[in-house]
Amino acid sequence: ASKWPTASYIRDLVVLGMFSGARIEELCGLTVGCVSFEKGTAYVEIKQDGEDRSLKTDAAVRVLAFTHKAPVAVLKARTKEKAADALLFDELSPGGPDNKLSFAPVKAFTRYRRECGVADGADFHSFRRTVATVLEREGVDVVKAQRFLGHAVPTVMHRVYSRGPNREAMAEVAKAIRYGQAVEKQL
Repeated sequence: ASKWPTASYIRDLVVLGMFSGARIEELCGLTVGCVSFEKGTAYVEIKQDGEDRSLKTDAAVRVLAFTHKAPVAVLKARTKEKAADALLFDELSPGGPDNKLSFAPVKAFTRYRRECGVADGADFHSFRRTVATVLEREGVDVVKAQRFLGHAVPTVMHRVYSRGPNREAMAEVAKAIRYGQAVEKQL
């Protein structure tokens, strides 16, 4: 067990990143009110919050679903008995030149990664690449995968006319994000 103070939150961020591919700043900026639960699935609204923690693109505004027990447990624990406007990761403070909530977690992830023996070159964004790969290999429709990851969708039909997927469609995408036995044993 790590002795550094960020060990309390970095595992939770890692679990959420593994099952969403969300950007670290998106996860760090979540409030309790962004999270809801329905029939064993956790839904998380990634949205603009009106502060300087703006999202990278308009496509980043979306609803994520978590169907695996590990991220659902993290979200339940982090929302328990907290006000809707409280940060999910309430131990974080803005920092660095951009005053971002993810400033300390980015550094903490590097320490954690090195402690676990993961080679340099991997970063938190690697979860995003991994989730994209898992979704493609599982045959998830490319538009659904793009919406799940917060990427711009390819056609006018999708960008302009469609109202986007419903929560159930995002839960189906989330069900495709699973890992091998060695990883599952660690969760």
